[in-house]
Amino acid sequence: MSPVPTQTLCIGRLLVDAPAPARLRWTQETDVRFRRLDIEERAAYDAYVSREEARYRQLPHKTEGTLLSNVQRPAEGWHVLFVRRNHLDGVGHKVAGYAWKGGNAYEIETLKYEREAFEDVATTLVASLPELRRVDDGESAEGPGFCIDHAVADPRGGRIMAGLSIESFALRGVSLSLGVVENHASNPESSAAEGAFASLSEQEQQYRERMRSSGEDSIRDFKVLRREQKSVMGLSGEEGAYRVETSDGKVKYGFVWTSQSRPDGRFPMALSASLEAGADEHVDDYTPPPDEEQLTALWDALLASIKERPGAY
Repeated sequence: MSPVPTQTLCIGRLLVDAPAPARLRWTQETDVRFRRLDIEERAAYDAYVSREEARYRQLPHKTEGTLLSNVQRPAEGWHVLFVRRNHLDGVGHKVAGYAWKGGNAYEIETLKYEREAFEDVATTLVASLPELRRVDDGESAEGPGFCIDHAVADPRGGRIMAGLSIESFALRGVSLSLGVVENHASNPESSAAEGAFASLSEQEQQYRERMRSSGEDSIRDFKVLRREQKSVMGLSGEEGAYRVETSDGKVKYGFVWTSQSRPDGRFPMALSASLEAGADEHVDDYTPPPDEEQLTALWDALLASIKERPGAY
């Protein structure tokens, strides 16, 4: 049972009981990474995009006059700006894409592209965002789809990722993270998250090296709390946990779980979760972590609460 009040959140096609109240930070990605803008109305979105275009247009470039090289409007609600990175840059562009889609405003930033690709790049961006249905605060996700920040997406068999960072207000200094990737095997460049055992071994190696140093952030003690196979929601996985203490008495806990296999079916999935509390180096606002029993209860309750959202498929 969780030691703090919880709220049920939807991420991917899953539900999870997370600490409440808490600060939530989302990331989401298909072929591109995109973020939701805190804009509720279409008129406010149009005004925001106009201001961004004007801002780039006013920034000078040594040979082209302005950093803004081109503007594309490839579809309804879309606005794609091709911008030089600085006043001397003459190779490629930063692409700032804006979309009003499914009742939400989004910003998409991509890599550099050459001048002749303006129209093709803008068209590609439009295809990179799936169909979206907005979900307001206090509403529950309904019907088939993959939950991202304030929306349900229809990836239509394509790769999609959602990441959620949760900073608890009830337990200061405690941060939890969840990540879900669907159809990651469909992209040969992508891979599942690093396994928990490998992550724990890497942490252990780094901390034991610091135990041999004598600096301000040297390590006094490192202890592996968990290193075991553990299933979550029927997915086999690896779990790792540790406690570390610095020479000046700061303490940090880390927990991690990663799925090892993906379920057979139409929607292959990789899932990961982590928890961190405390600090392993000098910070001005260091907050001692809650006791180990509380953290372990919070972690176990989080993993136990993960389940498939009814109707998600």
